[in-house]
Amino acid sequence: MNTLKVLKDNPNNDNKNSQIMSFIEKNINRIVRGLGLILVIIALILILSVAYVYFCVILPSRCEQPLIVRVIETVIAIWLLFSVLETFRRAALKEPGTPPPDLLSEEESLNIKASHENQIENQNLEEEYQPYELDGYRWCSICNKVKPPRTRHDRISNSCVLRLDHFCPWLNNTIGYHNHKFFILFLIYLSIGCLYAIYLTFPSFLQELGFSSSTKPVEGKLVFVCILCISTLVGVLFLTGWHFFLLLTNQTTIEFYLFQALKAEAIANGRTFQNPFDLGYRKNFEQFFDLQNKTWISFLWDFSPKKGNGYHFATNNKNTVDHTNQNIHWI
Repeated sequence: MNTLKVLKDNPNNDNKNSQIMSFIEKNINRIVRGLGLILVIIALILILSVAYVYFCVILPSRCEQPLIVRVIETVIAIWLLFSVLETFRRAALKEPGTPPPDLLSEEESLNIKASHENQIENQNLEEEYQPYELDGYRWCSICNKVKPPRTRHDRISNSCVLRLDHFCPWLNNTIGYHNHKFFILFLIYLSIGCLYAIYLTFPSFLQELGFSSSTKPVEGKLVFVCILCISTLVGVLFLTGWHFFLLLTNQTTIEFYLFQALKAEAIANGRTFQNPFDLGYRKNFEQFFDLQNKTWISFLWDFSPKKGNGYHFATNNKNTVDHTNQNIHWI
């Protein structure tokens, strides 16, 4: 069987050590959750502080501009503020999705559970050593239920998450099938918002550095917003680019590293491997943003819920998966 075994770094079978590790893990999860709540509050304060500076400082300072320019700039600012806050809200509050306990029939579920237990027993593995398959229905011994394809157990939320990508502390939420779209849109609008704020405040920043001949007094709030947005933009652009690469290649953050390992394993055995979910850049983009029969640019203002159930995914058939035996057949 061509499988990749994901092993926990816990070879000691001593019960006491296992209890200690479990205690540490639970408390780390609580700390992450608590920190996440603090980061959410900080993020909202920073976003709203930038909005305050625009309406209370920037807008009055641009009174010399033509009325039409000020109206356009204000409309853009309101649109960006709404989009940033709305996508933030949806990504933070929307549940990523978890498989129901009755996903399959009782008989099918018991067969998958038995197969999971036999794999561990036959390979002399402890329960912590979990055999991992690329695709197919699997058994989660923590949730004690079936996991559909691309579903993984998230230890922060202690639940199985459909198409799990990662846990985002700034949203204090796990990013999965049903809220990944809003996470990406939040990154996009935050990037655009930062660029727009920099455009409006950069002259004051240059004046503060002595690169401007303007005799107007420098408003410290404008310099603060400019530095804040430049700093934020650097990290957000990198994150946005990374996640766009993942969505264009139809893989999650976890799957990226998994597929890299599978590629290395295939090469070592004289074979080739390709992500079976990769349908090409265009189809991947359309699938991620539900753009069937829509123009590609419409994804920017489509805040509708993610379509589909997160259980079934189209494949390119270049790596065929036998769902009965859960074997990967290499090309």
